[in-house]
Amino acid sequence: MRPDRVSNSRATHGCLPPGALGPYLASLPNMSLAEYFSHGISSGFRVGFDRSEPIGPARGNFPSVQQNPLVVRGYLAAELDQATIRLAGPGESVQVNPIGLIPKSGQPGKFRLIDDLSSPEGRSVNEGIDPVLSSLSYASVDQAVASVCLAGRGAWMAKLDLRSAYRRVPVHPDDQPLLGMAWDDRIFCDRALPFGLRSAPKVFTAVANALAWAMQCEGIGDLIHYLDDFFFWSPATSRDCHTALEIAVPLCNKLGFPVAPHKVVGPATSLIFLGTEIDSLRQEIRLPEDKLSFLKQALRQWGDKRAATKREVQSLIGHLNHAAKVVRPGRPFLRGLIDTMKIQRRQHHRVRLSVACRGDIVWWQRLLEWRVFLSIGSHPSPPVLRRLWALGLRGFCCFIREMVSPLLATVFVGSVNCPQGTSPDRGCPGGLG
Repeated sequence: MRPDRVSNSRATHGCLPPGALGPYLASLPNMSLAEYFSHGISSGFRVGFDRSEPIGPARGNFPSVQQNPLVVRGYLAAELDQATIRLAGPGESVQVNPIGLIPKSGQPGKFRLIDDLSSPEGRSVNEGIDPVLSSLSYASVDQAVASVCLAGRGAWMAKLDLRSAYRRVPVHPDDQPLLGMAWDDRIFCDRALPFGLRSAPKVFTAVANALAWAMQCEGIGDLIHYLDDFFFWSPATSRDCHTALEIAVPLCNKLGFPVAPHKVVGPATSLIFLGTEIDSLRQEIRLPEDKLSFLKQALRQWGDKRAATKREVQSLIGHLNHAAKVVRPGRPFLRGLIDTMKIQRRQHHRVRLSVACRGDIVWWQRLLEWRVFLSIGSHPSPPVLRRLWALGLRGFCCFIREMVSPLLATVFVGSVNCPQGTSPDRGCPGGLG
């Protein structure tokens, strides 16, 4: 099903102020890209839907919205007021999609409304969007760490987070009927990028890249961003990081991307970026205390389990995979969980936890009882030597060689005293290296 064309009178009001980015877009080396941004901001961005087969009827809304009706009504009222959603017109053909609420991390009582655009399976809006439009490379913690390493010990870091960033990006009127939702016997259409749309991350990242270009035009040289999280740095002897924050915050507001004040952090020598704490003075990265405590508690709850749903196993893998960014040798100890997760097709189906799977869980439980961090610093030349000294009941250490960048990364678990009869230069009998 293709949505009926909607008259220009129903075009988005333009969540981003038209013309504000114009002077910066004019200096883009790629003029076709500049035209894409300019047209998208003024008329709305296409979501990439291209399907000749009809979309199937969606099932009802998720229980989370039925359990929190006041939250949904408040959300829809606010979005109508901001013109980021609209009521469907009389006789307008709209694809109604299920909606649900997901609690916002670290914000008790706050929720994010999600459109399930992947329902029904095989005949959904997302099925009509080419997977290529969801494929992109994100900035990573590793990039931030490498930049801080090059800036040297005591480097300044800062970050900011855009407020309701997706909802600032307008959707083209012809695509709005694809983004329908029903509540209180009324049908609404999204005018801005919704959470749950396959192409939304790529569309938003392109717009955020334009914002980063504007920052560079204003003299901010050292920055990266992951979606709406922007990260800045400078050497300890420079005020560039301070200046970057002084320029970036008002610039974002001027260009239609209000900054969340409580998420402006720094300049500092230690901060959390993408869920990982980076410390330029101690030259290490580590899991934030709240994430570490949460993970320990989650693993304790898995201690006596003999079976779990596929969704539960996937969730645990996600948390441990993030922890493995700091505990690099932990990645092999996800294999049992991953193999178990693959057994069942449906998210709600239960699967027995194999011996290998339970062994992975026990390994992580014991490891996280120690203070775990990844030491970072400069090294004259590759190959990089990563040393793990993991002192458990018996204790072992290993050397892992890897041709990467000229940086020395050392993972420490607990203290750094080698077991008797070993040394940091020789490794341990029966070790992994």
